[in-house]
Amino acid sequence: MRDAFLLMTMADKYFTVEEAQGLIDWLEGSFQAMRPLVRQVLDLEKELAGLRDRVGSNGGSDLSGRVSRIQRDMNAAADSIRRGAAAIAERGVIVRRVEDGLVDFPTLYEGREVYLCWRSGEATIDYWHEVDAGFAGRRPL
Repeated sequence: MRDAFLLMTMADKYFTVEEAQGLIDWLEGSFQAMRPLVRQVLDLEKELAGLRDRVGSNGGSDLSGRVSRIQRDMNAAADSIRRGAAAIAERGVIVRRVEDGLVDFPTLYEGREVYLCWRSGEATIDYWHEVDAGFAGRRPL
């Protein structure tokens, strides 16, 4: 039973440094396309919070149409972000934070699963970390 659990927790795909490096330009473009959407969602969340405060303080029923439009726009942007992240995940890459373009590439090191780590703006894959260490535990290759 223990072996079955280990198999279920292992990645479906493992990357070499070269394979991960080969995806950087594509990943950079993907995150570049998602950045305006992330900003849009954050801006709309702020706008929506302000409108909800106004609605709560003065009854503002005239604002309900505007609230609906903002929610619709937020949902559309969030759906686009989810599709972008899903396209990355379909290649076996683990998306950690869309806002930072932070991803992990499962790999094997000394017979155990670890992650190659990359963040948007980095020219090359230069770091790795243990599965349970996260970004703060990054180590140079």
